[in-house]
Amino acid sequence: MKLSLDDKDRRIKELEERNAKVRNGKLSIKKIESLGSTKNTATKEEKIRVVYESRHIYQLKKMLNFFNIAKSSYFYTINRFNREDPNKSIKSLITEIFEENKARYGYRRIISELRNRRLIINHKAYYKRNFNTTSVNQIWSTDVS
Repeated sequence: MKLSLDDKDRRIKELEERNAKVRNGKLSIKKIESLGSTKNTATKEEKIRVVYESRHIYQLKKMLNFFNIAKSSYFYTINRFNREDPNKSIKSLITEIFEENKARYGYRRIISELRNRRLIINHKAYYKRNFNTTSVNQIWSTDVS
């Protein structure tokens, strides 16, 4: 079966696009690994960071399509990357109190200690802390309702 010149051009273009996707995929895997992701699937923020770092090499629209990320989500997350955390000092103080007391204080005692230090924060602000664990049974949480 012979292909016409237009069919050949169309086929070449399809193959080039597929090749670009494969290269983009390889690049993204390497980038995600370099960011320290040990999970099988990358988080949305990790994918967006890869797209952000590769935006000068590949077209933004194609990368967002490849990673299945909405354009609005991309720009919202990029703007969040550049913002400074407004609660940074409070978080460090909470961590300091927690470590001073040998990790025995819960949120109520930490809030009480903050009030003793003349720093009044809403207890919900304490809940917003992100607890990261490195192994099993480091943090337990219950809900008694």
